[in-house]
Amino acid sequence: MRLSAIAGLALSGVLCATLPESGVAQGSTAGCVQEPNGEFSKQRKCWDGGKRRGRWMIRLPGGEVREGSYVAGKREGRWVVRLPDGGVQEGPYVAGEKQGRWVLRHADGTVEEGLVVAGLREGRWIARRPDGSRRSFEMAGGALVAGSVRVLAQQAQGAAPREERRPVQPASKSSARLFAAHALALRTGGLAGEGAAAEVLAAMPGAAAAGVSPAALWRPFFANAVVQLGRAPSPAPVALYYNPLLDVAVTTLWEKQDGGYRVAWARALPGERLADPKAAVAPLPSWTAADGPVDALARATAARLDAFRNAHPAQSAEPGRDAAAFAAAAADMRAALPRLVWNVVQSARWTEEAQPWLRPALAEVERALAARRPAALVAAAPETDPETAAALTRLPPGFAAGLMLDMVLEAERD
Repeated sequence: MRLSAIAGLALSGVLCATLPESGVAQGSTAGCVQEPNGEFSKQRKCWDGGKRRGRWMIRLPGGEVREGSYVAGKREGRWVVRLPDGGVQEGPYVAGEKQGRWVLRHADGTVEEGLVVAGLREGRWIARRPDGSRRSFEMAGGALVAGSVRVLAQQAQGAAPREERRPVQPASKSSARLFAAHALALRTGGLAGEGAAAEVLAAMPGAAAAGVSPAALWRPFFANAVVQLGRAPSPAPVALYYNPLLDVAVTTLWEKQDGGYRVAWARALPGERLADPKAAVAPLPSWTAADGPVDALARATAARLDAFRNAHPAQSAEPGRDAAAFAAAAADMRAALPRLVWNVVQSARWTEEAQPWLRPALAEVERALAARRPAALVAAAPETDPETAAALTRLPPGFAAGLMLDMVLEAERD
């Protein structure tokens, strides 16, 4: 089979090395290696053109241990931090920053849980103490909002909820920023296949008809999903998750709750129906059958995002609403399912284990990208047109190193 490199879709293959768990000599290549910032890493070490990739365990000299994954040198997905005093912090990163719902388990047994936006606590947090008491407090920009601490439950029988006022620095918060954090957290949860995101996806009209595990169905969808926000300043904002490769969208209507946001309604639909609810839908995305698939993909993506922006302007203060009836939303899900399932089948089929020839072929592509040589890329993937090869080799080195094989389009045989 001959390879074709399609910009923005596929290509990767970063070589990783597994280090033995024994040995801690500084500078040793077998065991823990001390890095310039004083961090130690054990287990699997992977690099993308000099940047961290894959699963890492980092041991700091003071005893703190951090475990999680890197993508193109930035922390991504769920991380666990074990502190020297026995405390544990757990939550997601997005593009190197803490984003989403975090749980902080302190050494004294207190557990705090709430939302983190760009590394700072936001919105309503709950603290649970070992004696069974609970309290809530509002955070904004990482600072405690004055007068926001409220005792929710006390061990002493009959104790009424009361307000605690503390001399802390007040801070302003942006509802739109808080909504954006919740929307990104849903994407992170969709990638992990857990938590509130799994519940939202399972509750969508028509979701029960998939016949595939929700995690297998939606994880690859969210891996390539574009997030678009609409009506962010309104009390009922809207978020779009759109996968251009599949031409499938998930639209979500949100509402304020307990100082944060929750999904009030979600549905999946083919991208064509973002603009026209009655549009005819083929089993596979239309761009895959086009003579120029790259241009067709770009046009379709722009059209879908424009349709969403026109329906839900980003700065509109008017609350959003979803006018689709349950039956219509379920029909949209059924129309989108063939594309989602096709993606699952593709992911299982096009692996190095299933296709032994793929590893050396991708290695040639990686070398061509690293050398930034269009001719070498065309030689490695002969069906690649010169314009696409030139565009790929102009990508920043760190970005190019993070490209991964995501989809395969088989050329028709004569």
